[in-house]
Amino acid sequence: MTDLVKTPPHDYDAERAVLGCMVLQNDTIPMLITFLEAEDFYDRNCQLIWTAIYELYERGDAVCHITLRAHLKEQGVLEQVKGTDALVNLTETVPSSVNAVYYGEIVRKKSLLRKLISVGVAAVRGAY
Repeated sequence: MTDLVKTPPHDYDAERAVLGCMVLQNDTIPMLITFLEAEDFYDRNCQLIWTAIYELYERGDAVCHITLRAHLKEQGVLEQVKGTDALVNLTETVPSSVNAVYYGEIVRKKSLLRKLISVGVAAVRGAY
């Protein structure tokens, strides 16, 4: 069973790229929310930022560094996601928002692999 204790599949860069694309190019948001959810992100901070972006979008608010920072602060999680610098950093590391769906597909694929592993581990444990 020790072979089963490994870091689950994830791609931190793709997760951050998805979020950065959403902040840079708000028109990527409706495309990405059709197949991604907060739980698809492995990193808890990315989950929190995703949720904040989604909530702003659903309210019809603009999504930018300023509105995102304010919303995260209202939720009491701004410092948990490492503050304003981390939000600005999201967009500085995005090679191109043109690839937003591709980055999203990477995040989704890793999420599906984690779910598959979880089911497999449960089956193995059940067999013992």
